[in-house]
Amino acid sequence: MINSELENAIYGRADKDALDELYRLWYEDYLQGQSRMELKKYCEIENVTVNAGITLFLREKYSNMQYSVKADAVIIATGFERIECGFDPHRLPSMLKEIGNHIERDCDGSLFIAPDYSLGVIDGVGDRLPLFVNSFSAPSHGIGDAGTFPLLAHRSAAIISSLVEKLKGHQGVNNE
Repeated sequence: MINSELENAIYGRADKDALDELYRLWYEDYLQGQSRMELKKYCEIENVTVNAGITLFLREKYSNMQYSVKADAVIIATGFERIECGFDPHRLPSMLKEIGNHIERDCDGSLFIAPDYSLGVIDGVGDRLPLFVNSFSAPSHGIGDAGTFPLLAHRSAAIISSLVEKLKGHQGVNNE
């Protein structure tokens, strides 16, 4: 019974106030003729190129329409795949199966999710390339941090801080 109640509290839908605020910001941009963000729903990424920006080649799932989008940054919000009590930590979430052999594991073979919410993807020369996840963290971070909408800002801040530190290290960026 407790698990059932926790599940409803943790994996509930987005708060109406937060959704209203996002819509308000988007609508203000629309009225001012700005287009700072764009929402693409029900799309599959077919290809990506990175050259003076990011180009995504998309296919809309229901109409099969294909198009491309150029961006400076991309946030892929695929929804949450819930990892609940009793989850087998050796099982990979379906979206990671194709790169499963390259994902860093704990000494017991379970997924290693770092405090900054990154999975380590080990490339061909042994470098750790971070793949940031905003879910899948119940086994490593606890059930209270496992994809709850109220903690989305906390998880996002941890991811952004980690990205900023990585950029500083790779590009010699100063603190200003």
